[in-house]
Amino acid sequence: PPSLPETAALADEGDVLAMAVVTEYCRYLAAACTNPITQLDVRLLILSGSSRPEGRFLPNTLARLVNEKTPLASSQPCRAVQSDFGADSPLYGSVGMLLDRIFRGALSPLPADIPSASSKCLRSEKLQ
Repeated sequence: PPSLPETAALADEGDVLAMAVVTEYCRYLAAACTNPITQLDVRLLILSGSSRPEGRFLPNTLARLVNEKTPLASSQPCRAVQSDFGADSPLYGSVGMLLDRIFRGALSPLPADIPSASSKCLRSEKLQ
C-alpha cells in the first residue's frame, strides 16, 4: 500500500480515492487535536514528517475539519501548514525551546554542582 506522503501526493493531483483516504485520516487527526486546540487556544498547526511540504490537500482538509469541530473557529480559525524541516521538525522545535529557556535564564545548561567557565575565571582572579 502507498505511504501517507504518497497518498497525500496523489490527493494533491486530484486522485479521488486518495482524497477520500486523506480526508478520513484527517477526520481522526482532527478528532484527536480538537480538545487540546480548544484548551490551549492554538491557531496554527505545524505538520511534520516526511510528507511533501508543497502539498496542500492534507493541511487544508485538516484545518477545515478542525475548524468545524472547534467552537471559536468562526472568529479565530486555525490554520495548518507543513513544516519545511520534514521529519526533523521535532528535533528543531526541541532545540529551539531549549535555547529559549537557556537565554531567558529559566534553565542552566550546566548542573548546579558544576561551576561555569566564567565562575572559574572569577575564582582564579581572586586567588592571584
